[in-house]
Amino acid sequence: MKNNVNDFSYPCSGCGACVFMCAKKAIKLKLDEEGFFTANVDESLCVNCGLCKNVCMRAGAKDGAALKNGKVIAAQSSDISTVKKCTSGGIAYELSKYAFEKGMGVLGVIYNYKTNRAESKVAETAEDIELFRGSKYIQSYTEKAFGEMLDDMKKNPERKYIAFGTPCQIYGLASLLENFNMRNRAILVDLFCHGVPSYSVWDKYLQSLSQTLGTESLTEVNFRDKSVGWHNFVIKLKSDKGEHKEASEGDLFYHAFFDNVLFSKACFDCPVRKDVSKADIRLGDYWGKRYQNYEDGISAVLLCTENGKNFFDGIKGQTVYFESGDAIEVMTAQSVHSYPTEKYREKAFNDLKQGKNLKDTVKSYRKLFPAKKRIKLFVKEGTSKLPDFMRAELRRIYKKL
Repeated sequence: MKNNVNDFSYPCSGCGACVFMCAKKAIKLKLDEEGFFTANVDESLCVNCGLCKNVCMRAGAKDGAALKNGKVIAAQSSDISTVKKCTSGGIAYELSKYAFEKGMGVLGVIYNYKTNRAESKVAETAEDIELFRGSKYIQSYTEKAFGEMLDDMKKNPERKYIAFGTPCQIYGLASLLENFNMRNRAILVDLFCHGVPSYSVWDKYLQSLSQTLGTESLTEVNFRDKSVGWHNFVIKLKSDKGEHKEASEGDLFYHAFFDNVLFSKACFDCPVRKDVSKADIRLGDYWGKRYQNYEDGISAVLLCTENGKNFFDGIKGQTVYFESGDAIEVMTAQSVHSYPTEKYREKAFNDLKQGKNLKDTVKSYRKLFPAKKRIKLFVKEGTSKLPDFMRAELRRIYKKL
């Protein structure tokens, strides 16, 4: 009988925590056939000790803080150049910079242009902090960075860290730190998460743009360019030979992303995405009517623990603007709920596996959507041909209704 993380029926989120519980080094993170990093157990090395299950979210994510009980602050960096370069209000960057200046280790996420993958990374220089700016709407590979952080903390008993990741990644990291009695030496920050699309999606998307870009070798990836305003989702990719810049209404990757179909199985009813968190702080965009007229970006800062609140107070009054918010308001605007679209998932991935391109795959599973949803998508995406200023104004009008 198996006594490892393969014993769970609930799908793996790929957080990577189990890798570091295994004394036999029997577990690695690998891309599965659908294009997600998941835990891969070498059964020939496994001794069925069960230790890996102790840090797995699938054992029952019940010991986190209830999100609805958190204290929310609306915040924005006072440095306008920081706000412009960041996805929302620049708070993740300000927290990272503050921690680095205090001598703490900083673990964030970069885009690796050699592999076209997102990777968690431990910052070695102030320049590394700059690479953490901006959201990466794809799953990051955590194994190397988690290992470096844990080794550093074990070797240096006074060493402290701040670490950023998705709710499932931070849940796993928190469980690891608890197991090694190091949780009080880390400030953990997770994100209001929409879910992670497959690398099969990302790779096919880049293939579809290879003619426009002239190559699949990129020099810039910006998942949320704010040149048209914070409320308008615009993706911008650059290579040495070309550029692709497109609003979500007309962009193929965003179509797949917002359809909520080509996600990891773990995303559809994820408890740490929608109910609880083991982080000290959760960050996201402060969506909703309250800041509808702001186009620079406002961060929603949900303080989950007293340690999170105290650390956040360290940047208060120095570089950011604050006012109180409301947890339920933020969670509602963030659409933190289970997705009813999992029933389309199997067909969508079968189409990808059979060699369909991303455009045809999206078109195929959308035929199964209810008529009302298809009409709504047709109208929304029809605005992609409008000038940026006109589309942005229509979005503002729609949000106010």
